[in-house]
Amino acid sequence: ALAWLDVWRPERALELARASLREAELQVQATEIAYTTARATQADVLAARIMLGLLRDEVALREDEGQIARSKLSRWIGPDAAQRPLPADLPPWSPPAPLHEMLASLRRHPLLDAEAKRLVVAEDEVELARQAYKPDWRAGVAYGYRPDFSDYMSVNVAVDLPVFAASRQDRNLGAKLAEKTQAEQSREDVLRQEEADLRLHWLGWQRLQARIAQFDSEILPQSQQRIEAAVTAWQAGQGSLAAVLDARRMALDNQMKRLNLVTEAARYRLALQYFAGDSL
Repeated sequence: ALAWLDVWRPERALELARASLREAELQVQATEIAYTTARATQADVLAARIMLGLLRDEVALREDEGQIARSKLSRWIGPDAAQRPLPADLPPWSPPAPLHEMLASLRRHPLLDAEAKRLVVAEDEVELARQAYKPDWRAGVAYGYRPDFSDYMSVNVAVDLPVFAASRQDRNLGAKLAEKTQAEQSREDVLRQEEADLRLHWLGWQRLQARIAQFDSEILPQSQQRIEAAVTAWQAGQGSLAAVLDARRMALDNQMKRLNLVTEAARYRLALQYFAGDSL
């Protein structure tokens, strides 16, 4: 899922760059016409052309990023499937469960389940080591057939006495107790790390939702209004071409920033689905 997201982001950035490129091409044409009528200077024409060249380089950069990301995606789904067109929008995700519920269910995560099984094995080995302190009683019955002699039957009883415990059982039990302690600490360490990561991603997703909403309600609309105002002022001879180019450049930057926020929020949401064990 993360590899898929690495493909989606540069393709959406490529769409933004191409849209800005088309606007820059029109801006160059308008500037050149204005230059022939003495309404623009040669510096204005050069500035518009430089802006156009930079956007062309931006398009080429995003194309390269997209191809590299698709190559990495092919590791997971194959080269043919990795070249399929991607949707313009991300899948609709519902908000994650409350943090306390996700933390409670985290203990059932397969990663922690594996650690719990290691601890159970270590506890069983400790119990086996303790059993070595107890005498081991054994009994056996044997029947012997001898053609030239009388048959016989024997009964054997044996007991192992745990002597020299300090040099044998104590060492063995101590080693098993140490392994159990290590398994307990390992499970606790993994649990704390996973809980910290879960909190980080849950809070990150919540925080980015507010930032994305601000871009949608304030920053992007105002960026577009600034472009329109700058173009109107320049066409009326009351503004400069530099103001128009600066407004367009800032609008593209803001759109790219929003795209980065959306992508980062998607990464957080995918991580939360992994912690919850949900299907992607």
